[in-house]
Amino acid sequence: MSEIGYIRVSSVGQNDARQLDGVLLDKTFKEKISGKSIHRPELEKCLEYIREGDTLHVHSMDRLARNLKDLQNIVDDLTGQGVTIKFHKESLVFSSEANAMSKLLLQVMGAFAEFERSLIKERQLEGIEAAKKKGKHLGRAPSLSEDQIKEALTMLESGLQKTDVAKYFEISRSTLYNVLKQDTAKASLKSWMVYLLKCADGSLYCGITNDLENRLEKHSQGTASKYTASRLPVELVASKDGLTKSEALKLELKIKKLPAKEKVLKLNQGQ
Repeated sequence: MSEIGYIRVSSVGQNDARQLDGVLLDKTFKEKISGKSIHRPELEKCLEYIREGDTLHVHSMDRLARNLKDLQNIVDDLTGQGVTIKFHKESLVFSSEANAMSKLLLQVMGAFAEFERSLIKERQLEGIEAAKKKGKHLGRAPSLSEDQIKEALTMLESGLQKTDVAKYFEISRSTLYNVLKQDTAKASLKSWMVYLLKCADGSLYCGITNDLENRLEKHSQGTASKYTASRLPVELVASKDGLTKSEALKLELKIKKLPAKEKVLKLNQGQ
């Protein structure tokens, strides 16, 4: 006859050390998996391993079964094989010699455990909803700050490969892809614009930027472009924003090829 232990925690972050602490066991089956999961590999191994005359030790009923029906089925199957089950938290023992009172206790305690899980889930959902209304961030903290996201985008736009950018920030490629899907990243990607300036001699200058105010200041100082520097002052006459750098470059090239009379109209139309 062997003393067998089954220990389960719902996630990797939970500690299983408190379960069956101090209980002398011949063999222990441990797993980190949600109790809702139908497929529990270690439990299946435990049920295959256990034999008539053995005792199965479990911390509590909710560690063994997904719901009341599942609990009853497992207990009935094991006790029918001559296995004794001991739930330490509830201080209950079930065996093939269980009487009507034991079966009633199993149903009542199992129902309480299921009810308790439902209450916990309900409180969690209420807490999440309350946090959302207060504008609190839920879930894991972002792997990159907003400044780092912008830096990563700048590196990618300069031609660096995603693998190299991921290595620079010491994150995986998959994490980088997830970061780029975030609203902050999308907003940064769409931060480019094509602008059209009218110079003092009447000519038009077309360029792209993701910081128009800074760019116009440089143009007015004659430091942004040799072309506009010799044709000061300059005036902004048209622009198209909300573009990625690639889209801005393509539109800039298209606008530059147009006759002067069509540039302003086409740029305002975003064509």
